[in-house]
Amino acid sequence: MEEAGKPQNEKIRLAVLEGANLLEEGEDDAFHGLTELAQEVFDVKISAFSLIYEYKQWFKSIRGLDVCEVSRDISFCNHVIALDRSLVIEDTLKDPRFHDHPFVVEAPFIRFYAGVPVRLSIGRETVDLGAFCIIDDRPRAFGAKEEKLLSLFGQQTEHLVNQHLAQQHLNDTCEKLRRTLLHVESLQREHDGE
Repeated sequence: MEEAGKPQNEKIRLAVLEGANLLEEGEDDAFHGLTELAQEVFDVKISAFSLIYEYKQWFKSIRGLDVCEVSRDISFCNHVIALDRSLVIEDTLKDPRFHDHPFVVEAPFIRFYAGVPVRLSIGRETVDLGAFCIIDDRPRAFGAKEEKLLSLFGQQTEHLVNQHLAQQHLNDTCEKLRRTLLHVESLQREHDGE
């Protein structure tokens, strides 16, 4: 098994990922809807949106496999962010990077993998947070049309991440406003009491 390298912007990527607070948010029906749809559209055993942290791959949403995280050093999706592009492996047993991978030779017996980066733009910097992927236990042909469709799932995932961040910013702003109003009311009561 060949390990993936790390992106050049790894420190920035990890800081952005931590700041996005996606791990703490837990379950999210919108992400689950996308992974469920991908599983049906591509007719695969597994579909997932995962985030690549320093030492682990954490699944924000996964269908078809009962797992919430795996070690980053054995993560297929880690290769996607290391490459900074899509990765398609039509038959893992024929790919020298993965033919002896533990998830290929043991359960869940991955024979096909296709993943696209899920990116976030912060100013001029674009970072790969993780990947949107589909996985099957049988080899598959995967052409340009399928790759384009998977790319669209990745883009939709990026839109959901951006919505999440906008909502988080709005919630933070509302909380600051609430505290400011409470402080103003307190000052008003003190002033009126004089």
